[in-house]
Amino acid sequence: MGATIKDVARAARVSPATVSRVINDSARVSEDTAIRVREAIERLDYEINDPARTLRTKTSRLIGVIGARLKNPFLMQLLQSAEKAARKENFNLLLGDTGDSLDKKIDYLQIMKQKNIDGIIVIGSNPEGDFLDRLRESEIPAVIASGQVEDSALPGVSIDNEQAGAEVMEYLLELGHRDIGIISGPQYDMMSSSKRLSGALKALSAGGFDLRRENIHSGDYSFASGFRGAQNLLEENSSITALFAFDDRMAVGAIRGIRALGRNVPGDCAVVGFDNIEISRYIHPALTTVHQPCNELGRKAMELLLKIIKGDIDPAGEKRILEHELIIRESTAEL
Repeated sequence: MGATIKDVARAARVSPATVSRVINDSARVSEDTAIRVREAIERLDYEINDPARTLRTKTSRLIGVIGARLKNPFLMQLLQSAEKAARKENFNLLLGDTGDSLDKKIDYLQIMKQKNIDGIIVIGSNPEGDFLDRLRESEIPAVIASGQVEDSALPGVSIDNEQAGAEVMEYLLELGHRDIGIISGPQYDMMSSSKRLSGALKALSAGGFDLRRENIHSGDYSFASGFRGAQNLLEENSSITALFAFDDRMAVGAIRGIRALGRNVPGDCAVVGFDNIEISRYIHPALTTVHQPCNELGRKAMELLLKIIKGDIDPAGEKRILEHELIIRESTAEL
């Protein structure tokens, strides 16, 4: 037999009524007491009666997550951070991995509406077009985590992708590279990818250079697409001396692709990635990349959404830009 609310009350040294207030997120409980009760709930593995609570409080304590390719290591870490922030406030997550399918986005939105979720976080997916219209019509509070927030109709938390793209190109130009290839992101992440590309093009233009269309390869954030992208770009244009991949997995694949052509990294071709996932530190040569604060992105996005749900802030204009950093390692060198 599972733990009861009385068991939780005894373990937390409070009354069953206090446990109930914590479960229902009442403001009448101090933070210290709430933490003690939540720890007892987790320790005893107490199962909250969600349907009954929903009827009493008109809240499901569920946050929906709609995202593309959530198995991506960067997005997975961001998601774990968001979940941790949600659990602190006694919310659980309902996940919907959509890939690049608009139909899946709309299907998951419909399912989440039926579950009476309290809010939605959109991760690594473009909340535009028909999906954005459906999301607005649902009147469910929603926040973008990562992605591109400056131009979006939704509140959100991100880095300045355009500035990050510009900094990478400025760095490569400083190293003496002039013929540079880009392995961009896929269609489902065009907000982030297009901003990184825009920043890169602006930096090249400011330096008196341009980027030929044939020097851009569209990848899908996989090792394989980075491998193919590097090979295609270098076979089409052997004078390319640097590649900028819009995520680390494609950059790692690009390094393998360059080596398969009998070339050296960084001697023959430098490589820069994006995200600073764990593998970037351990591949040889260690990868130069743009660090995104994924834990902070997930936590702050969830905190922002919960404040909107509780009515503590107006979602209009809530667009928070976090700091990024260019991490210079062994995969780049002066030409």
